[in-house]
Amino acid sequence: MKTVFVLFAVLMIGVTPALAQDVRQSLAACATSGGPLEQLECYDAIGIPPFLTRDGLGQSAARCATIDDGLDRLVCYHGLTPGNRLMDLVHYQSEQSELSYAAYRHNSPKTILEARIAPHLFLNEYSGRWALEVTPKVRMRIFKADSSPVRSPSFMPRVTLYFVADREWRREDNEAGTFLSARISHHSNGQDGDFFNADGSINSVDGSFSTNFAELGLHRLFFPSWGWVDGIAVASLSFESHLWFNQSPELEGIYSERRLNARFDYLHPGNVLKEIDFDLVLMLDKVEGWSGFDSRRANWEVTVRFAPPTLQGATFFTKLYWGQDYYNMRFNDRVRLLQVGLNVDFFTWAPVN
Repeated sequence: MKTVFVLFAVLMIGVTPALAQDVRQSLAACATSGGPLEQLECYDAIGIPPFLTRDGLGQSAARCATIDDGLDRLVCYHGLTPGNRLMDLVHYQSEQSELSYAAYRHNSPKTILEARIAPHLFLNEYSGRWALEVTPKVRMRIFKADSSPVRSPSFMPRVTLYFVADREWRREDNEAGTFLSARISHHSNGQDGDFFNADGSINSVDGSFSTNFAELGLHRLFFPSWGWVDGIAVASLSFESHLWFNQSPELEGIYSERRLNARFDYLHPGNVLKEIDFDLVLMLDKVEGWSGFDSRRANWEVTVRFAPPTLQGATFFTKLYWGQDYYNMRFNDRVRLLQVGLNVDFFTWAPVN
């Protein structure tokens, strides 16, 4: 699926690909067709996609020819702009859609399945200075109860602007790159019931939940080489502040509105292990019943993604989460979850001249 998408994206962006199934002919054809060769992507016999391997980040023809398992196909780009490289970098930061099952849960209601649907539309400026991401994200849970209800889904649309300050940064040089992000997000559950029950507890069945927030982020992409493996890594730090408009007034004082988000994402070029992701959220402002250094202020998440070599466009994952329940009106619950499931990519882009 990723192979089809890459070819489609090439046509969308307007570059000229030169394809050949015979490897030896491809090496010669890439050097002579369509003008100066700007970028070369290599695919081995099992079709490892370029987004997850260093050999897909514009390596030379000599490097492509040394793939031990046999080079299956080349894609040559002529006149590729830095904007296309920014799109790969942004892709690492984008949430994947997922379907999961909680193999272990603590202080969380029983669920059959949980789904996160997060398709992405990217608009990128052709010179590569900025890219705009629009994501109509939805999260839902199927609860284990009569009629298996999908109760109070979270609607979480967002718009994110990514900006690269250094115009000369080039991904194929394997040099570290820094970029910034600015995001506006919404989070609601589409309900109109009272926020509190008659006994003063939070109405998690049909209580109305709504908030909006802005987030500013700093991201660093680099290519670590730790002796036994090479990879791609992104370290991110962002500050999140919830806004006053269209927010449930009952959230004041019981829901953290100032948060510091840290993330480290390591993409592994191996055939099975694909990605290791560490996330930490620190809730900074005053919350009723919490002390300044209360352990409840931290949310932890570790995700490991893997896939058999023949599977493209999707990965299996296992995730450990410890912290505040992220499912709208259940924010007052402190949960521990061990989830297993399937990730799928849904993304497309269009250039802006």
